[in-house]
Amino acid sequence: MVATARPLPPGTTAAIKTDHNGPWTLYVTRNGVTVPAYVFDQDDESGSNTVELSEDGRFLVATVRHCDDTPDVARVSLAAIDARFENLRGMQAHVKKQYAAAIPHFETAAALDPDSPVYATNLLAAQALADDAEGVERTLATYSALNVPWFAWRLAVDPELATVSGDRRAAVLTADHPGHARVSDLSFVAYSPFAGGMVATLATGGAGGMPSGQPDTWLVITELATSRELLRILVTDENPKQNAQRRAVADRLLAQLGFELAGKSGWKVDEANDVKHASSPDHKIQVDVDRYEDADPKTSVWLDRGYDLKVTVGRASSSYHRSGGSPRYLEIASVHGYLVLRDSHQRCADFVPARKLETVALPGTPAAAKLDCKRLQAIALGRAHEMPRPLVNGAACVLGQFGEPGALVWVNGSEGPRFEVVNGDGSPLAPPFVSTDANSNQEDLSSYPPAFRAVDLDGDGIDEVVVTWQTGAHSDGSWFDVLHLHGGKLVELAGPRISHDTSGYEHHPSSTCKGTLAFEGTGAKARLVVTMTSVRDDEHAGCLAVGRHAFALVGDKLVETK
Repeated sequence: MVATARPLPPGTTAAIKTDHNGPWTLYVTRNGVTVPAYVFDQDDESGSNTVELSEDGRFLVATVRHCDDTPDVARVSLAAIDARFENLRGMQAHVKKQYAAAIPHFETAAALDPDSPVYATNLLAAQALADDAEGVERTLATYSALNVPWFAWRLAVDPELATVSGDRRAAVLTADHPGHARVSDLSFVAYSPFAGGMVATLATGGAGGMPSGQPDTWLVITELATSRELLRILVTDENPKQNAQRRAVADRLLAQLGFELAGKSGWKVDEANDVKHASSPDHKIQVDVDRYEDADPKTSVWLDRGYDLKVTVGRASSSYHRSGGSPRYLEIASVHGYLVLRDSHQRCADFVPARKLETVALPGTPAAAKLDCKRLQAIALGRAHEMPRPLVNGAACVLGQFGEPGALVWVNGSEGPRFEVVNGDGSPLAPPFVSTDANSNQEDLSSYPPAFRAVDLDGDGIDEVVVTWQTGAHSDGSWFDVLHLHGGKLVELAGPRISHDTSGYEHHPSSTCKGTLAFEGTGAKARLVVTMTSVRDDEHAGCLAVGRHAFALVGDKLVETK
């Protein structure tokens, strides 16, 4: 069943399907070509499934209702779906050994969805096979730091990346000291300080998370500070001939990334009472668990609907809510200022081991004292509401180093896009700034909030913020600006267009251009690189020429370099 709040783009349809042996999957079809866009964790019988376009037109909202009528909701951006189709076009050229033709499609896919590292490693393989050494270096510099475990694994197992794996530039994917954790010893979690801090565990279950017959075993690597899953690779299944090789690959990866065991096993929750209690082996950390449950109207079976954790360390305490999980079979480990949690899900009277780790900062530790972007955003919003002209729509926040740790907050107000730099307690570090970018249009921006990235572009230890805008009222297009903290004030440096398309709009000259934005280098060598892949009738668009254009911050100016 498909319901849409707004019409899907022309030639596009969406549906949620299953083959009854696997998980429910969201498929998107465009002009007769279909790609999977999202795979849900569970594969149980389902009620009515829906797909609709979000009100701002930027996401597909897919909902699966499970056998106990609990909803599982996924928001998939249209940019991520565009990336799927671009990747498919790249693969079609790649399998024909047309590597040079595949590269632009993989570049576009990686730029549209940098959180999906498969596009970047597909790009890397095409560049390696096309003997594009400059491209290989650029892709490693741009994307490998976003997901070190994925890149390390692909370079270890993909023969198309053999020439890259031995390259000196791939050395950034190896920890300074090899780890000693092995799959056979991984009863709960291992920890590595490499790449910002990671934890690894084993997860069991079928492809959709539901055990069937002999359950599969997966090695899962998660970012400690955010719970973001970085890598999931199959270790064992019903094929014993491949299991030994898979375990060997997993063991080498754990060693390369510097993982060490974080205790022999997790400490368990005492199940004696509805309000459960757990204590660390040294009794310094106390955890109280209060679960929510009610009866399934179809089966009258009592089901867990989530739980609250109260974590106490000395006199400090904090609370954490987990929706949809069950505290039964809950395992907990304390790892470098965080609690690592692995629980179970209850689905129609069956308990299913969780396929993902959750992490929560311990109270009273440096991890818990890290900046909270949502809190700083709320403070800035409060100041905006005190202004004579009220808030129109939208707010966002990005953390960075602005002379001291802080955040840049964007508020889309009546006066236009408003930016404010604040420190950790929400106090302004510079006067608020209202964008005067000629490209900006309040009508456009109210429905298309910008994307932000904090990065030091000139090596002075103070971050700039790269703002990527998108419009859609009178044209489909995007461009970037740079916000630069200079002399105690925010300065806006206008950047070039990345894309532009007025072909579908009446009373506007038809012109299109298409490109991608990438970040290369660090410090004084940092570059913002726009690669234009096509330009048509550019008289009114103001686009760059086809090719590669690198921009550097020089003083208080954004300058195109050679």
